[in-house]
Amino acid sequence: MKESRFTVNHVQLTEDRPFAEVKPAFERRLGRFDPEVQKALAEGGDPEAARARIEEMVGPSGFMLFGTSDHGSLLRIVGRPRKAVQYVVGNLLFAVEMTRHSIGVALYAPLRVLIFPRQPRSAQVLTADSVQQQPIAAPKGSEINHGIHRNTRKRESESTSPFRVLAGGNSGP
Repeated sequence: MKESRFTVNHVQLTEDRPFAEVKPAFERRLGRFDPEVQKALAEGGDPEAARARIEEMVGPSGFMLFGTSDHGSLLRIVGRPRKAVQYVVGNLLFAVEMTRHSIGVALYAPLRVLIFPRQPRSAQVLTADSVQQQPIAAPKGSEINHGIHRNTRKRESESTSPFRVLAGGNSGP
């Protein structure tokens, strides 16, 4: 078995609006993933048609929603229910650009975001982990590493952080 170490930045954004406002505001800015596009590709469908369809799925934030989990209700098992919703969000086209160079990056795309009220205050916390990608092993000057870093800088400059999904909310982690 081989082990690797990497840096994970645990990022939090505090939002002073109530949970009942933050949750739907976050959701409104996300597009919705339609799994039929992946199914069509797996069955030999046209890659350019799939790309066009994926571009249509992206919401105003630059992300799409893949799924949610009401983690807070699971805490009823231990008698401590609370509001806590986990979102799986991402952009398949960003993921494709990263994983075409290093398939292992697929472990970190899409992202998970958790929204929950901070106790005892009513402020909402949005939290996610950001993986610090190190250049992969490739020949010096390789287009592989240039591509990964160019796409990372492009995403950062386009403000596609999941925290920037909130319209009118704080703008950064």
